[in-house]
Amino acid sequence: MPVPFGPENTVSVLAIGHSEEYRTSLLDIFNRSKWNLQFAGSLREARPLLTGKRVAVVLCENELADGGWIDVLNEIQASGHSPRLIVAASNADESLWAEVLNLGGYDVLEMPFQPQEVIRVLSLAWLHWRKQPVMQHAMAMTAVAAV
Repeated sequence: MPVPFGPENTVSVLAIGHSEEYRTSLLDIFNRSKWNLQFAGSLREARPLLTGKRVAVVLCENELADGGWIDVLNEIQASGHSPRLIVAASNADESLWAEVLNLGGYDVLEMPFQPQEVIRVLSLAWLHWRKQPVMQHAMAMTAVAAV
């Protein structure tokens, strides 16, 4: 099923991180897109954005001044909105990637960012987020049919 495009279907990303390089890189990448990018410098600053709006994708630095990506994941899971979490780390390795996926995150991006990889991963995360209601409906219909 193709995803319609329009203002209500804009990719919405919340970037949580405090390093200047992180922010500057993302601004440079997002300046070439029509995506909606919001910044939060800390978990505390991100909380109202996670609970008050429907953010599709959360991109979070591995370590924050007041927590880490696992704390962000816990906030996401408590919010009930289910945005996809992508962890950004300069020390990304297979064990971090496995931990992120096993605990419910979507993916890991290596820093410094490669613009094409950021666009690819965020696009796929957004599409996965957009398809969630369709997939839940299909699973519910399958369960009803099995009864």
